[in-house]
Amino acid sequence: MPARGSFFTKVNLLPQDDFERSFVGKTLRWSLSAGKSIVILTEFVVILAFLSRFKLDRDLNDLNEEVIYKQAVVESYAATENEMRALQDRLDVIDQADSDTLGASESLAKLMANTPLDVRYERVDLSRTSMTLIGMAGSERGFAALLNSIRQSGDWTQISLGDIEFSQRQGGVIFTINGKASVNNKTQGGIGTNE
Repeated sequence: MPARGSFFTKVNLLPQDDFERSFVGKTLRWSLSAGKSIVILTEFVVILAFLSRFKLDRDLNDLNEEVIYKQAVVESYAATENEMRALQDRLDVIDQADSDTLGASESLAKLMANTPLDVRYERVDLSRTSMTLIGMAGSERGFAALLNSIRQSGDWTQISLGDIEFSQRQGGVIFTINGKASVNNKTQGGIGTNE
C-alpha cells in the first residue's frame, strides 16, 4: 500500500511568476493591500467629516440665534440705560445744587446765630465769593457787636462798610456791609463750597 501522504499531490493551476517572488513584486503586492486599507480609512474620515459638518452647522445656527436674541435684549436695555444715565446726570446736578445751597444755608444760619437781637436785615446777599448785608441795628452797641461777630467768624475777609448812617426817625443805625469769602470758608463748607 502506498503511503497516505503521497496519495494527494498539490496541483497549482495558476502559474507562478518570478516577478511575484522578486523584491519589487512583494513590495507592489504589499502596497496594494496596504493602499486598500488607507483608501478605506480615508473614506471613513471623509464620511465622518461630512456627517460632523451637519452637527457643526446646527451648532453654528444655534449660536447665531442666541447672539441675535442676546443682542435684542441688550438693545432693549439701551433705552433704559440712556434714561438711567440722564437721571444720574440730573441727580448729580441736584446734588451740586444741594451742596451749594447747604453751604449757603450753613453760612446764613451761622450769620443769624451771631446776629445781635436788635439787628434786622432788609437784604442779605450771599454768594460763593462775597456777601452784602443791608439792614438796621437798634443801637450802636448792637451794630458794633454785629461787626465784631462777622470779623471773628473768620468766614469773611475784606469787610467794608458801604453806607452807614444814624436814622433818628427809625431810631437806629442803617448800614451796608460788604465782604469777601475767606479761603477757609470756600474750602470748608461755607458759601464757596464746590467752587
